[in-house]
Amino acid sequence: MERFERFEGFLDRNGLRNTFTHGDGGAAFEARMSALTFPPGIRPWNDADLASLTSRFGWMQTRIAELSLDNARLKRELKQTTTKPTPPATPTTSVYRRARKVVARPIRRALQSGR
Repeated sequence: MERFERFEGFLDRNGLRNTFTHGDGGAAFEARMSALTFPPGIRPWNDADLASLTSRFGWMQTRIAELSLDNARLKRELKQTTTKPTPPATPTTSVYRRARKVVARPIRRALQSGR
C-alpha cells in the first residue's frame, strides 16, 4: 500500500492525472473488462496414457514435417532472390602508374620534337 501511495504522490506532484484520484477508481475499466469474453486459459499438457502420447507425438511429427517443408521452400526462394557474389576485382595498376602512362607519351613527344 505504501508503494502505491508513493506512486500516487509522484503522479500528483508532477501534474499527472490518474483514475484512482481523479476518476471513478477504475470502475469504468472494470465494467468494460467484465463485459468481454476471453478464450479459456491454456492448460498444461500432462496426460501420460499411451493414446494421448501417441496422438501428441504424431501431431508434433506432422508439424515438424510441415515446418521443414516451409523452411526448404524459404531457402529456395532466398537463393533465387539473392544475387550471386561478384568475383573479386582483378588487381589494377596504381593510380600513379596509370597517370604516368597517360602523361609520359605527350611529354616524350614534346621533348623529342625539340631535338
